[in-house]
Amino acid sequence: MGLVTAVLVVAALPLVAACTLHAARKPLLVLLPAYAATVPFGNGLAVPGLPESVFSGSSLTGLLLTVVLACDLVFGRRGPRRVPVAVLAWLAFVALAGTTVYWSLSTLTTLEDFVTTLFVLALYVVVRLSDVDETVLSRLELGILAGGLAASAYGLYQFLTGTFVVGVAGDVRFGRDLIDPNHLAANLLLPLAIAMARGTAQGRPARRAGYLLLAALLLVAIVLTGSRGGVLGVGAVLIALALVSTRPVRVLLSGAAVVGTIGALVLAVPGTVNDRLFDDGDSGRTGVWQVGLNGCEKYCLAGSGWGTFPVVYAEFLPRTPGAKVLRDPQMGAHNIYLGAAVEAGLVGLLLLVTALALTVREALTIPRRYRGPPVAALAGLLFSSMLLGNLRFKYFWLVLLYVGVAHTVAARRRAGEPVDAPARTPADAR
Repeated sequence: MGLVTAVLVVAALPLVAACTLHAARKPLLVLLPAYAATVPFGNGLAVPGLPESVFSGSSLTGLLLTVVLACDLVFGRRGPRRVPVAVLAWLAFVALAGTTVYWSLSTLTTLEDFVTTLFVLALYVVVRLSDVDETVLSRLELGILAGGLAASAYGLYQFLTGTFVVGVAGDVRFGRDLIDPNHLAANLLLPLAIAMARGTAQGRPARRAGYLLLAALLLVAIVLTGSRGGVLGVGAVLIALALVSTRPVRVLLSGAAVVGTIGALVLAVPGTVNDRLFDDGDSGRTGVWQVGLNGCEKYCLAGSGWGTFPVVYAEFLPRTPGAKVLRDPQMGAHNIYLGAAVEAGLVGLLLLVTALALTVREALTIPRRYRGPPVAALAGLLFSSMLLGNLRFKYFWLVLLYVGVAHTVAARRRAGEPVDAPARTPADAR
């Protein structure tokens, strides 16, 4: 058996080498959609025996994509595009987060979290500076939808076969073996926004039906995560889509069908998921926010250090009357604005709000015909960011990247530039 495996590995090497070469020659058309497709799986695609945060499928693909695009920008003949203002704002925010290492409550924690944030920022920046076109945008959307479809199908399989990972408290939720149920639900709002927009746009009925079917499957997966924030995020996506759509009535009717689907699904999912969706508790979030606000009085001027909210939480928990002791002592802020204020200080919070405002402006300046998916995806992300600390997660930056690529393609349309030409590659630059 060992010999057969060795022969198969050797035989597959030329194919792997050819695929790698093709991906390196056309990173925006191959590696970028591949990265988007692997983001929902998180550590579920990690290499066994190696650190999951570094050797997952999305991390390795993202690293290769970043290196290839960076080399193209440095050594290519055309060089980078003009730096968008939103990119400058995000660079300033992350740079400030890095400087907090000098006064951090935990230097090692700040360094680790800063490197993680720097990785996702670097990918966002090199893609924003690259020469993207309609084909790149289409492939990126295809990768996002493929990842959502694969993750949702996996969740449906686990539901039908009864193979969900059981939590410590005995609760059954989809996503525990991927990136976490709550974060997975927030992740799936991006492909849901694209699928709903395509399913309610003008086009062939069969094509629109296919997108709506995909949206229904994504909804099944979101319900199976048991994330109340994810289910409410669906509403944020649909409302934003209806507001900017050229066919708001169609979106609202489809949204009504979505609400009915969710209601029917809730009755069919496992009891612990059902109970969680109807639980009127806050999962301890208000207590965490109360502790964080108490800590803000001491740390929100200069910041406690990037990634050190759990340290502040542990310090101020005994000083906060009525706050519950949660099972996870490393509980994050569950809100990116509170987290940024405590960890990066007042200036950090202002930079974060500025960067998000500039990203929203990018989405809103896209022509109405193409504005739906980016605006709806961003609305879902902004909603989830008030309930989750997702600034360091790849899907947060994937939404920003998607909005940026869509904005660049829209700007090229307005300027009369060709938007359907093949994307420039490192090979073309030589």
